[in-house]
Amino acid sequence: MSGETNQAIVKLKELSKRYRGFSALSEVTLSILEGETFVFLGPNGSGKSTALKIICGLVNPSSGKALVFDSIALTLTASQKNLISFLPQRALFPPCLTVREVLSFYRGLRGANRAHLEDITALVGLDEKATQEKFISELSGGMTQRLALAVACLADAQIFLLDEPTASLDPEGVLLFRSLVKRLKERGKTVIIATHLLDDALELADRIAVLVDGKLRCLINAEELRARIEERSILRVHSGSIRQDALDAVCSFGSTLLEVGKNYCRFLCPPAERLHLLQTLQAYHVEVTEFFVEQPSREEIFLELSGLQSENLSELLSSAGFLIEFPKQRAPTKPRNATVKEAKSVRHSSDKGVNQ
Repeated sequence: MSGETNQAIVKLKELSKRYRGFSALSEVTLSILEGETFVFLGPNGSGKSTALKIICGLVNPSSGKALVFDSIALTLTASQKNLISFLPQRALFPPCLTVREVLSFYRGLRGANRAHLEDITALVGLDEKATQEKFISELSGGMTQRLALAVACLADAQIFLLDEPTASLDPEGVLLFRSLVKRLKERGKTVIIATHLLDDALELADRIAVLVDGKLRCLINAEELRARIEERSILRVHSGSIRQDALDAVCSFGSTLLEVGKNYCRFLCPPAERLHLLQTLQAYHVEVTEFFVEQPSREEIFLELSGLQSENLSELLSSAGFLIEFPKQRAPTKPRNATVKEAKSVRHSSDKGVNQ
């Protein structure tokens, strides 16, 4: 998304929040553009929820400013507040009410028409009559979260603040949620998401702000990040024996030989050259039985974005849904014209090779 045509709808200026000596946010400065899908990414306790609550005026910052519609968040008028919809990390509904009754109540509260209600319930998978007749006490965690999403999106708001929106959702629910966010974006809405899931950020965000220990570690364009991940991907080719001349030919046009195994080779290869690589092997009569792309691990990506070391990050991520098995230190990759013998000596060196 270009900042040339979109105005900043939210501005955080040296925003800090402290609780009894604990710093939940520390001098965070950034702007969120109108119509943008913006993601706060970080482990639990990184300040994501605090940032959302300050933006919608529920929490008073200790220092700095949060401006929404160019007004201090805590002093928004009633009409400005009506333009904001907030989904908390854990939404609670009266257990004695049915799904239909909850939806009807919030439809009246939000001033939504029936057609909009039906559209939203279909988008989150709550449109079946049997589901709507269930009591809240009968719902699973995932179905309760779908209901919370529907309630949040009933509002004709300009800004949607969603705190861990995919919590408890099954794969179908996650896909429905992503479709819902894309629908909001098509309507020109600003969607601000707090999550610890990199997949959600990569799928939905225009920009990603990485928070760790309340500090802004990185602010990156999601399209750029996706391109960087793709560039760091490794092509693994399974085949019978591969002669050295075939490997030399492959490496002559920009690919790097990372490893030679018993029945496979691994190459760092630009996406645009992958087909050329396979065609070159075929030209040298190499029988390729299987090939696939290895993506860099989520831990490696997060480490790079946050600027932390794996030994310091393990504890931070242990309760946040990240995998904690970090790669060991590896030797530098040999040059691209490495022989089969040399490639074997640098097995498992893909990370260092990628960063060269």
